[in-house]
Amino acid sequence: MCDTVAAVFGQPVHAFVRIDFSAFEKIVDDLGGIDVYCQRGFYDYLFKDGFAQGWHHLSGKRALAYARYRYVIGPEGDNFAREMRQQQVVNAVKSKLQNVTPQQATHLLAAISTLSNATETNLTTGQMISLYSTFHNIDPRNVRHVSLKPLTTTFEVTRLAEPGQAVRPRTGNYGEVQAVMRDIFRSGNQISTDDQIQLAATPPAPQPQSMLLKLN
Repeated sequence: MCDTVAAVFGQPVHAFVRIDFSAFEKIVDDLGGIDVYCQRGFYDYLFKDGFAQGWHHLSGKRALAYARYRYVIGPEGDNFAREMRQQQVVNAVKSKLQNVTPQQATHLLAAISTLSNATETNLTTGQMISLYSTFHNIDPRNVRHVSLKPLTTTFEVTRLAEPGQAVRPRTGNYGEVQAVMRDIFRSGNQISTDDQIQLAATPPAPQPQSMLLKLN
């Protein structure tokens, strides 16, 4: 996957953190939950569950549902909508991590690595502490949110072994995608389509709830 992303975007991928569902839930729960603003309420007709518009304090299980639900009628039902919601969740986790020390953050990642063989990283402990110290207090205005929706087209895959939908660059090559990556910090505008939620339009967060960081 690192090689594919590097080839598509024209940027090397030096490091990764792979976290499965159970580890994701544990991270969120150990941080005391996260606060996410649902800009556009939606209902998943398969799981018979949904989220109303407004701020939500989410447990690990609820945060995973918010990031994963796809059986939704309307604009929140496509994979690109999930992509933007997943960016919201990552932002919310980052916000909570601002309140812990580098050692606590490293301990948190080390603890979840014992949950399953599917959770791993090629970062060393020293590298994780360095990255956390450098970026955990970054100004949210310097975090860029990008969706591939305006840069791609959706098509049906008809191969018997791989039926379903896929995306490809609308120009026939990855030049446009790579140009967006190259110039990403020259503009503060969110790159998405008009029917997607606009993360820059998120209203101020409510007063933060007390956080209990559990390091078992």
